[in-house]
Amino acid sequence: MEYVQGGALSDYIANQSTDWAAAINLIIPVAEALAYAHGQGVIHRDVKPSNILLPQQDWPLLADFGLVKLPSAEKAVTRSGTSMGTPAYVAPEQARGAVIDHRADMYSLGVILFEMLTGRLPFNYSNPNKVLLAHISEPIPFPRHFNPECPTSLEQIIVTMMQKSPDDRYKDIGEVIVALRGVMASSQERPAFHTPAQPAPEARERLQTVEFVHDPKQSSPQPPQPLSPPPPAGTAPLPPTPLSPSSVEPQLEAQILLTDKNATLQVPDQDSAIIGRTHRDTFADLDLGPYGAAKLGISRHHARLTRQDNQWLLEDLGSLNGTFVNDVQVKSGSPVLLNNGDVIRCSHMSFVFLVSPRAK
Repeated sequence: MEYVQGGALSDYIANQSTDWAAAINLIIPVAEALAYAHGQGVIHRDVKPSNILLPQQDWPLLADFGLVKLPSAEKAVTRSGTSMGTPAYVAPEQARGAVIDHRADMYSLGVILFEMLTGRLPFNYSNPNKVLLAHISEPIPFPRHFNPECPTSLEQIIVTMMQKSPDDRYKDIGEVIVALRGVMASSQERPAFHTPAQPAPEARERLQTVEFVHDPKQSSPQPPQPLSPPPPAGTAPLPPTPLSPSSVEPQLEAQILLTDKNATLQVPDQDSAIIGRTHRDTFADLDLGPYGAAKLGISRHHARLTRQDNQWLLEDLGSLNGTFVNDVQVKSGSPVLLNNGDVIRCSHMSFVFLVSPRAK
């Protein structure tokens, strides 16, 4: 496995509360990882901060599937010498030794979110057996009692995730993700590491220097047509009517502007260009490796730019952490049309796509 140098979420949140927006932004990728695992019939059973690794503070990796349970199997696929979960984060049904499903992981994720917002566990006893009993029988404390800045809607999500009965929780992690995104969408605040929907100031200054903006709806220029009937026989023909400059579509060149790196990369003058990072025998036309691509989760062949009829399309190449245009995910195999000034995000690296007339 790849070594993760950044530590774990347990180090990041030790004895301190986290801004609620930043907490949501970090928990959603973990929830998405659990949703994928549950979709494959896998239950983690030991979701806790020390099992969430952080290559970057806003980039979590769900790890340690040592207690994994396959619902279709007769018994759990459990590593020898391990216990059934961690008392501080275990679901009530798991604490009782009852049959569990994916909603046990949901409960544990709710405990983590509670801890991130309040800087403490919901049931903070030194005796593990007392902690297990509290999960089974004690009322859920309200996060706003410890952190009044927690939005009421977020508190309700946590309380729903931590209901004693699995039937009283959300149906699945997908519903949790939708609810968390709803809290973010309804607020004016954004976490410090939220990808901007508009170009950064440096990009806006750069955009002001681009005089030509290609209109994808513009049709290809048509051959010139005679403006008058042909001259009578024996007379000199009129010279052809020259095309006006506005009727000739200029060739465009493309660049990507890494606003936070103060760097601009020229897209090669070819019909296809790979975005990624060059490594040994793997070559990327737009190599983001020198700008920290590996630490930011960019795949070696992450995405592809394709030129068609003086327009540029972007498609994801099955990358591990996704490709986005203006915060909308680009599906693998479904290229999207790019416009001047679009913000592209590959994993956790963002840059601005720019087009301008090619210099003669």
